[in-house]
Amino acid sequence: MKFLLPGIFLILLCSCGYTPTSSPLIITGGGKSLPALQGPVIKFMSWNIHKEGNEKNWINDILNTDCTKDPDILLFQEASLNAGLKYVLKVKDLGWKFVSNAIKDKEYTGVLTASKSSSSINIPLISDGREPITETPKVSLITSCVVNTKGMNTPVLIANVHGMNFVRLKDFDGQIKNLYNKLLPYVEDRAIIVAGDFNTWSSDRALILNKYFSKLKLEEIKLKKAATPAWYVWLFTPVERLPLDRVYYSVNKLSVEISEVLDCVKSSDHKPIYIEFMVR
Repeated sequence: MKFLLPGIFLILLCSCGYTPTSSPLIITGGGKSLPALQGPVIKFMSWNIHKEGNEKNWINDILNTDCTKDPDILLFQEASLNAGLKYVLKVKDLGWKFVSNAIKDKEYTGVLTASKSSSSINIPLISDGREPITETPKVSLITSCVVNTKGMNTPVLIANVHGMNFVRLKDFDGQIKNLYNKLLPYVEDRAIIVAGDFNTWSSDRALILNKYFSKLKLEEIKLKKAATPAWYVWLFTPVERLPLDRVYYSVNKLSVEISEVLDCVKSSDHKPIYIEFMVR
């Protein structure tokens, strides 16, 4: 496999001591959630925080509303469910859902979706494939919210995705196909947002996303700069320089008012993606 040796090296370097979890159990916490977000604009952020939840710099970054815009919906990948992360979510008074893929020193890591509104749909997904060496799966989480605009409620489905990395293309395809199958029943009556770190470091992987998400009538937001760490792009996709972090949305139900990568954040090797969606 292309780039397999450097990939295995990075796994050994970054994931030492993590034990895989096998059950996609949802852990819930946080403050009081509103029955609906006040539209027509919702503020949204997706960020691979690279297991940095216990760092003071990360806490300062996420609590700096001048930088991170105080979004209504927050998606984290590679989140560590520790005291630092829980403190941030408590200060922001956000309700949250968490799904774990690994544990180290009694601390779970995985994906976390936080929101100012409640969620009536909560679907955890765990990949059938496993990363080499560590044998850890990747997890995703589908949640929902309601956006109130002039007295009318619009349901929105949100998928928080961490894509498989150093695996066969077949395993990556299987993970995205599973996500597609879970979202498909909702495509006609709900707006859909799919975001996260997809680990799309090859054109073949990007084509898989386009294959399934186009069937869901989703379009990718074309960012002016990548949220992906530059060194990673140069190492794994020196010619194509493809982004790992992406956001897709229902073009027939949502429009993009603002889309940017927040350069002011310094605590993770990935940058947050900030979007303001207009609900139609």
